[in-house]
Amino acid sequence: MKRFVGLGLWLALAFALGSFGDAAAEEPTRTPDRVSIAFGVGGILPTGKFADAADAGFAYSFSGYYHLTDWFGPAFVFQQGFLESDPSTGVHGGSVDTYSLAGGVRAYVLPPSFMLRPWVTLLGGYHRYAQHRKHELTPIFAIGHDDRDDPFLSIGGGAELRLHPNFGLGADLRYNASFSDSDDRGERDLGAFTIAALLILHY
Repeated sequence: MKRFVGLGLWLALAFALGSFGDAAAEEPTRTPDRVSIAFGVGGILPTGKFADAADAGFAYSFSGYYHLTDWFGPAFVFQQGFLESDPSTGVHGGSVDTYSLAGGVRAYVLPPSFMLRPWVTLLGGYHRYAQHRKHELTPIFAIGHDDRDDPFLSIGGGAELRLHPNFGLGADLRYNASFSDSDDRGERDLGAFTIAALLILHY
């Protein structure tokens, strides 16, 4: 009788250890899927008066999103761009750096069960423009100035191709419009398109 009891205890222990091992093996693929971060590389394409003084250039970005629901949640984006002066300005070798930090909302178009999920975003925040070679790059900057800080709005969208529960690739396209209430900084309104390829991680 003792042998049967002992064998039963050993089988129960083996089953418990096996179940624990299976759960531990599955744990790395499980995710609460609430927080997403993305690293982006792409470019900035100035428009209007902005394009009169600066050519398109490279940009990188870091962004985050919290899945408040399956369809909606808060988002933020930090982006830095490196633009060259337009040759028509007579300035050769001058550069314009842009920095932006924005927060807002993102809304998805399709449910989480879809492998490809488009979204739309509406953001607002702070935009800084600066040049480092002391050229007169009007109308971006007023004469005698080499930097400016403006509020801005950003609207656009993107999409993610989910390749794994914790990993995806995506693209993002937005239009950024900064504005000023003073002519002392230069052109009051500056606009540009931003486009980026994204590496997206979910936690």
